[in-house]
Amino acid sequence: MLLVTNRVKLFYRPEGLAGETSHVIDQLRIQRAGKSLLVSNPTPYYASISQALVIDGNKHIAIEQADMLPPYSQADWPAVARLTAGELTVMLNVNNDYDAEVSRTVMLPR
Repeated sequence: MLLVTNRVKLFYRPEGLAGETSHVIDQLRIQRAGKSLLVSNPTPYYASISQALVIDGNKHIAIEQADMLPPYSQADWPAVARLTAGELTVMLNVNNDYDAEVSRTVMLPR
């Protein structure tokens, strides 16, 4: 048996949008918000998040809610509830316009 799963994403971008699509991952903001992580996209572009991982010491927790982040929006990722109150590392992988993954690591203080 062969099983194939595909996801096709089609975007329309009007002319004159500010900024570059290649800089979206660098502009995503991640902060603690109680027992969650708050992720903000302040750009006019969609952020196609292929993977988000929170590292707390030896714990590696994949964030299942990480997916598509629309322009000028926020997402609440409830991953921190299972973690300590210390410093966290968040690793993001975002697919660019050519479907190549671009990575970024963010350190979140206490």
